[in-house]
Amino acid sequence: MKTRLLIICALIFSLTGLADAAGSQRKVHVEREFDLRAGGTVLVKEGGLRLEFASVKEDSRCPEGVDCIWAGNGKITLTARVGISKTSSFELNTMTEPKSYTYRGYEITLVRLSPYPKKDNKIKKGEYVATLLVRKK
Repeated sequence: MKTRLLIICALIFSLTGLADAAGSQRKVHVEREFDLRAGGTVLVKEGGLRLEFASVKEDSRCPEGVDCIWAGNGKITLTARVGISKTSSFELNTMTEPKSYTYRGYEITLVRLSPYPKKDNKIKKGEYVATLLVRKK
């Protein structure tokens, strides 16, 4: 009976995503900028906010060494969740709005997207790093 109860608890724990939050997930703090690699996840220690850098939706930033009419924009998709709440997906931009998103009392801001494009140099998806700042509202 105890074994069955332990198995059920372990299953619930892993399905809710709490195993990641309690385990080896990198932890960051509010009011401090941090880098998050594309595909990566972090846990904000104060309050249990979990952020994932899901994808780069657009990168039309003007490459170094090229003359452009406008600076362009980098757009990323992030997902956020607190505990076992429903996951929220949202987009942030480097140049246009929105640059910030409010989720469950946290303001999440995209500070910059790296690397910056260079002429004749294609950026691979896994090379992108978002610098983010989370504030408690």
